[in-house]
Amino acid sequence: MNQVDARPQRRAMFRVRVLAALTLAIGVSACDYLVGEPPHPGAPYGTPGDYKQVIRVADRTREAGDLQTAIQMYRRAVEINPAGEEPKLKLASALAQIGAGQESLGIYQDVLRGNPSSSEALRGMGTALLSIDQPALAAAQFERALKVAPKDYRAINGMGVSMDMLGQHREAQTWYRNGIQLAADYLPLQNNLGLSLALSGDFRESISVLRPLMVHSGVNARVRQNLALAFGLADDPESAARVGRLDLDEASVRRNLAYYAILRGMPNAQRSAAIRANPDYFPRTASLPPQ
Repeated sequence: MNQVDARPQRRAMFRVRVLAALTLAIGVSACDYLVGEPPHPGAPYGTPGDYKQVIRVADRTREAGDLQTAIQMYRRAVEINPAGEEPKLKLASALAQIGAGQESLGIYQDVLRGNPSSSEALRGMGTALLSIDQPALAAAQFERALKVAPKDYRAINGMGVSMDMLGQHREAQTWYRNGIQLAADYLPLQNNLGLSLALSGDFRESISVLRPLMVHSGVNARVRQNLALAFGLADDPESAARVGRLDLDEASVRRNLAYYAILRGMPNAQRSAAIRANPDYFPRTASLPPQ
């Protein structure tokens, strides 16, 4: 999910709340957006021969950030190919991303009735459950997915997220580290490890994990603002402000610095709980990236 961060868009996105949109990422993807023409001039999308084209354009539309349009196209793909797993999985994943977790769960369950060993559907069930704030149930689904595909680093990442949402940060960090051994370049694992370390009070180690990511081609505002949080909790407001300004206006940076100071004054368990309760850090709905 290497999102392209245009500065005006970033500023608008982050002004709304006191804190930047800091998050545990479930997965990432991105590509340039280019909507193709229907395969036959004058023919509408939706005929059986157009199925792959519908999926292809829907994927590009989703990656460009237009989830609602992508969902409409995935629904059409399901109508064209009602027996296929692919359109259902894509539709369910996109629905979870916008917070329609219950509908997403129903679609994944439908897939699993036909293919109980679908690791993608099991992982998707976990993600959908996270989107409706059910981390314990999500962990059970990620565990089932890993029994089918033990090296599925996305499911491993999901297990880590579940543990962090449950306040079990040390266990979460073990999951993230195991995932990094399998997929060292998968940015969500490293980002999530860095945030988890900050939550458990290991601020300097969090900085050591997050700071090298600043040169990563896929780094986005989430990672940068998680680093700002780590600096703020480590009582380094100058560094926190410098990183914060990469995405935020000056007023938002000052508000965040004040918030970091409040967090620093809390006992570790209370601070962790406060951050976990904040949807800017642990979004349950539309901020979940695609699987």
